[in-house]
Amino acid sequence: MVAHVWCPPSVCDGAVRVRHSEARSPARLDQKGLAAMTPASMHPFDHAFLTTMHSYSGARWDCVAVFHLNGPAPALEDLRAQVDAGTRAMPFLTQRLPLPGTGGARRSETGLTARVEQIVVGSASEMGSALEDALDASPLPDGVPWRLWSVSSPGGDHWIAGYQWHHGYQDGLAGVRAALSLLGLRDPGRPGRPSRRIPWHTYAVAALTFAGKCAADQVRARWYGPAARVRLAGEAGPVRSVRVPLERLKAIAVAAGGTVNDVYVAATGSALAAWAAQEGVRLVQLPLLVPVDVRRHDEEQAHGNRLFFLRMALPCGTDVTVAQRLAVVTETSNRAKRLHWRRIAQDFVGAVPRRLACRLVPMFTAPGFTAAVVSSVVCPGPEDTVTRFTGRGALVPGHLMFAVMGVLGDQVEVGFQLDRALPGAGRFPELWSAAVEELERSLLTGIPAPPRAADSGPQVSSAAGQQAGQQAGQRAG
Repeated sequence: MVAHVWCPPSVCDGAVRVRHSEARSPARLDQKGLAAMTPASMHPFDHAFLTTMHSYSGARWDCVAVFHLNGPAPALEDLRAQVDAGTRAMPFLTQRLPLPGTGGARRSETGLTARVEQIVVGSASEMGSALEDALDASPLPDGVPWRLWSVSSPGGDHWIAGYQWHHGYQDGLAGVRAALSLLGLRDPGRPGRPSRRIPWHTYAVAALTFAGKCAADQVRARWYGPAARVRLAGEAGPVRSVRVPLERLKAIAVAAGGTVNDVYVAATGSALAAWAAQEGVRLVQLPLLVPVDVRRHDEEQAHGNRLFFLRMALPCGTDVTVAQRLAVVTETSNRAKRLHWRRIAQDFVGAVPRRLACRLVPMFTAPGFTAAVVSSVVCPGPEDTVTRFTGRGALVPGHLMFAVMGVLGDQVEVGFQLDRALPGAGRFPELWSAAVEELERSLLTGIPAPPRAADSGPQVSSAAGQQAGQQAGQRAG
């Protein structure tokens, strides 16, 4: 009898068939000496991300998804048992990352002790800051691609789960899905809907246009050079976040003929331009890199890096309005949809040679090509259990900022991480809120926003002092 065991395409192509005896005895996290991933077993884009990140010595590449959960926190032994059971449905999570210069041969601690940790604080108000302190002080050990944190207080009715992972191992969407599956809050997955067929001549024109845009973006980036003439530390500063109702962004998106993600990207670019003007930083260009999920319908649960990049070159002049930047973003997004660029990217990522992938990722993430990465992810967890969701990305050395929009239910939470050397990072949420308000005034009421400082609108907080409560984020577009 043959049993079918799910395995992501990062490890192998197609469905995996194993003997029934093997299906009853999957790899367990409490066993030492698990086999490391090797370049041959990794998807080309996973390998490209890993090699690119290894080229930046001393940089941290861990991403974080934070979930605020209802109910008392489970005991550490129960949580480890739940995580161990979750890895049975996702054997990819039992492997180790290959270490640079070792060919994956070096051993490291891979058991549940290294991957599931617990923090107990005196009161609920201390949970958010305790998790941030632990994440800042505890980079992922060599070879360990992910770790799960549990933060709780004695007698509390809610707790925080933090899933920390290496970007060379998973992208943001895969990380959030894996975390919810490990916590028992999500089924490891069902296949999505297949993509519709595209006539070959339409496909050929779209592929040539897609390649031409990528080449033109590279030429433009080499001509302009870095986006800003400013000295950077190459390390991410503290996360600053802002929460807004999803309906506010939806109303703006409908009026502009775009998506919520378009509104988020335009507001982020405008906040970056406003910050540069206030701090006296001259922006030569304002290119934002938007990661696009390109998973096919039969690999919705692929727990690797299945993304491509859409570059948004926004006008950076001080006389440019937020609505004008939103028009540029909306036109770029709509043009990509008309030309089926996501389908082209799907086929490209699925068939790209390893050597070409290892050249493309450094090109797209080069400081001259990108000023900031603007990402977004939807949390598919149950809203009655997950009351708040926040994300944190990996800042590439040389980039000004990394932004993440997390969507959960009817709330959106946007987190910003600026380079540690940049001044005025604490004002960034207010600048983003002011950009959203200007869009509301100009698109919904037709009244241009007067030049002024950001006022109190959405709730603004620092990730170091965030408290549990209030629902968060939802994505769009």
